[in-house]
Amino acid sequence: MVITVFCTKLQDIPLDEVPPFVHQSLRLCTHQDNKYLLEALRKYFTLRFLQTESTDTFESIGKKTKAIILNLFV
Repeated sequence: MVITVFCTKLQDIPLDEVPPFVHQSLRLCTHQDNKYLLEALRKYFTLRFLQTESTDTFESIGKKTKAIILNLFV
């Protein structure tokens, strides 16, 4: 159950913090929880990919993502 809560918060995590998040989450996962985490990661990267342009870098994608999230809550 903890993993499902973490997965709902994944969209709020900056791109450079995703690898440590995944590493720690996998340590908490049972076999069934891995499915939730993998699905949340798929959604996370699908959203990020749709927001990119061909000239974007990881840094610019992260900045755009942060701006979009901030605008959602304003």
